[in-house]
Amino acid sequence: CDAPLAHIAQVRLDQALERAVRNGNPVPLAGLTNPPADGAIVRVYVGERFAGMGQAQGDSLRFRCMLL
Repeated sequence: CDAPLAHIAQVRLDQALERAVRNGNPVPLAGLTNPPADGAIVRVYVGERFAGMGQAQGDSLRFRCMLL
């Protein structure tokens, strides 16, 4: 379902973060392998599932559109 967005960078989150993500908590960028630059919009996956679009803000990632 995310094929039209393939040109946008992606971030993959561990499945263990799903509950925190569903509750609207920001995700710390410190634990990510390739954290996006501040202000960058990215596709976000939780486990293997496309979860929506997020934006890097300072030291965290916040969802802008969540599909979970």
